Parts: sequence; C-alpha cells; structure tokens
Amino acid sequence: MDVSIIVLVYNLEKYLDKCLISLVNQTYEKKKIIIVNDGSVDNSLEIINKYQKKYSTIIECYSIPNGGRSNARNYGISKVKTEYFTFVDGDDYLDIDYLKILMDKIEDNDIAICNAVRIIDGKETSVFKFFKENIKEKNKALMLSHPGPCGKIYKTKLFKDNKISFPKDIRLYEDMAVIPTLGLYTDKIVYVDKSLYKYVIHENSAIRQKKFNENINDVFKVVDILSKKFDEKYPDELEFIYIEHFLRTASLRYTNYQEGKEYLYKISDIMHEKYPNYLHNKYYKEVGMGFKLLCFLAYHKFFCLLKLVRIIAHL
Repeated sequence: MDVSIIVLVYNLEKYLDKCLISLVNQTYEKKKIIIVNDGSVDNSLEIINKYQKKYSTIIECYSIPNGGRSNARNYGISKVKTEYFTFVDGDDYLDIDYLKILMDKIEDNDIAICNAVRIIDGKETSVFKFFKENIKEKNKALMLSHPGPCGKIYKTKLFKDNKISFPKDIRLYEDMAVIPTLGLYTDKIVYVDKSLYKYVIHENSAIRQKKFNENINDVFKVVDILSKKFDEKYPDELEFIYIEHFLRTASLRYTNYQEGKEYLYKISDIMHEKYPNYLHNKYYKEVGMGFKLLCFLAYHKFFCLLKLVRIIAHL
C-alpha cells in the first residue's frame, strides 16, 4: 500500500532539514513526499530543491502563493495519487518507523492514529494523545480527540468520496473545523499507543504568539461549522467540543491579550445561551478538577483569576 506525506512549509528554514531527513529515511518504502511551499520568503525553497534533486523519485514540490494552512492542506490533498496520506508540518518531524507502524496497523481501517511528543529546545518533554481511547464508540472518540490533522494516516477515499476539505476562509483552527467531522463518516479507526509524531514548539509556534492576531477569532466560525455539521445527531459530543475547545481552551488563549477581553465575554455569553447546563454533560463529568476549574472561571467571567491560573500553571 502506497502512502503520501503532505508537508506544509512556510518560512521554516531553521527546521526543514530535520523534518525532511526524517521523511526520506522512513523505514516504510512505498512512500511519496508532497511538499507544499506556501509562499515562503526565506531559504525554505532552496532547502526543498536540494532534497528534491537528491530524492527526485519520491519528492514532489509545489510552490503556491501564500494562502494559509487550509489552502495548503487542500492543495496537498489534490495532488495525492496514493491509497493513503498523512500530514506533517515542516517544523515537526517523525519517528523513523512512523509510516511502517501505522501502515502495518491500518489494514481495513480509514484512519490510523498515534501519539505525539512535544519537543522544546531540542528536548522531548510531554506526551499528548491524539485519540481518546477510553470512549468505546470510535467515531465519537475521534470527534472528541485532539483535532490536529497530523499524527494520523488517512485513507484517501475518505476525504475524496465525502468531498472533505479545509474551509478556505479560516486561517486558525482549520483542523478543528475538519478532523472531528471525520467521525460523521467512519468508525473504522485504529489507535497505536506510541509517540511517533514529534511536535516542535518554537518562538514562532501558534501557541506562543505574543501579539494578538485577528485570526484567533476564527474559533467562532469553527464552532458554528461544527454546530451545523453535528446538528441534532451528536448533541453530547457537540456540547463537549464547545466546553473543551471553546469555553476552556479558547478562553485561556484570549487571556494572553488585552484585546481578548471582549471575546472572553462573548464566549461566556454564548455558553450561557447555548449550554447553560453544561455541568451535566456526560463527558464533562469524567474530566479532572483542573479542567473544571478553568471552565468555571471562564463561564462565570472571572477572567483575572483565569489568567492567573494560566500563568501559575504555565498553560
């Protein structure tokens, strides 16, 4: 079975060598590497060309005008001719057996998922799981899992037969608008409890942005998209997505910025209107006290305390 690796690159000259070395050295041989250069203005293209020249049989490179991650991901998918594909961001890298282990497990499934490990200052720190294995129904587990598109191998037909694409008008949270919705189309999912994806956190990573970026407000578009997609068929799952990614995570993010205050109020008001009884959500009942504390503070508009907790806990 052949698999394509879609690599997104935008001004990643510092990290690209390590990423591409980890891809060409994969122990799984039936692979193609599709690099989408999203309008880089540094030396990324020179690095890409060096690898393409050396590994011309497996590397394809496409340079497009900068259009954001949604556009680049869609473009990469349009170039896939293999039965399976996976995403890798150009500042991350893979365990040498990433493809082999996941492709050995995928069999008749549509998605194979592993864990990731955070890399900070060149050192492995904490592991986070891309899949909530404790939820029995696999499609629901996917809906409620980490929405990152990486660390997963997909059957190409899953995307193309269901006309799945990343929304063009969304620059941030594009993954959250798509990955949970895959659970609407399949429950053929296999999970491998190994940390095979290496997530590099650096000064330019989205989670470390020091200046307010209007694209952060895309979270409001995304929850609207999910509301329409999930409709009334998965009310508990949709509610918990609002709790986890909207009330808790987005609120925490907004506390980083002076400009975020009005959006903190907006999130709380939406939750009061849409989910006033969120405490009774069956998934919420299973989370820890730290999670519940953050939700309580955001819901009741104790934003100064929420910010304090974020700083103390290094969230």
